[in-house]
Amino acid sequence: TVIRAELRKLNLHCLVDSDNSNPAVITIALNKNQDSVKMGEDLCKQGLLINYQSSYLKQRNWLQICIMGYIRYQDMTLLLDNLSMFCVHAEDELKN
Repeated sequence: TVIRAELRKLNLHCLVDSDNSNPAVITIALNKNQDSVKMGEDLCKQGLLINYQSSYLKQRNWLQICIMGYIRYQDMTLLLDNLSMFCVHAEDELKN
């Protein structure tokens, strides 16, 4: 729920609300000016592994965050900080 709340602050749309989803899986539907593959690759370079490479995710421009087991607060913060930077960068590109 903390991650979902932070995603909302970033204006990232969770495909399924928390009442109707598996709490360990969060699917994010990105805006047209955002690229799920680029975002997934950038997160991977930071050591954050998320799902983005499946054909159905690529076709829909979706990302999936899967939280299996214990997640360290610093890893969650790193993920959210990187998503935030990506969103800001995508907005800046849209303005130019």
